[in-house]
Amino acid sequence: MVEHPAFQGIFDAADVELPVKGADTLYNRIKARFSDSRNGVKQELAQSCHSVALSLDVWTSEHQLAIFGVIGHWITPEFNKREVVLDFMEIEGAHSGENLADSLLTMIHELDIAPKLLTITGDNAGNNGTLCDALYTELLKTLMMRTTCFASSP
Repeated sequence: MVEHPAFQGIFDAADVELPVKGADTLYNRIKARFSDSRNGVKQELAQSCHSVALSLDVWTSEHQLAIFGVIGHWITPEFNKREVVLDFMEIEGAHSGENLADSLLTMIHELDIAPKLLTITGDNAGNNGTLCDALYTELLKTLMMRTTCFASSP
């Protein structure tokens, strides 16, 4: 949209310089801002979170995009309540529990919160049991691999 002549005309009519001239510039700024924010959340989770509860939901947008939202909830050592959107992603493929577990697992590993995971709360969708079973299986595999690595270290 930032490159569309009508959009640029709004700024011309107001005699205001367009803050972003091209879509690539806007994309790069958004991506950098997201990366900074994500790193800040990861750092905050590492420093102030001993256990984290997740609430999640999946819905389909009016444009038929499957959206998966995950919110983290925890209490800081100073007893401050924290609630942060940890992920908000488009899901490719079916809304199966396995597919959702894969997406959730990626986020859990990226934010390094697997050992801190306390609960997961969702709606009563039929795929939640499968999601939890698949997530448990994958987290158990990760734990077993780490245990094996530590046990075989000299």
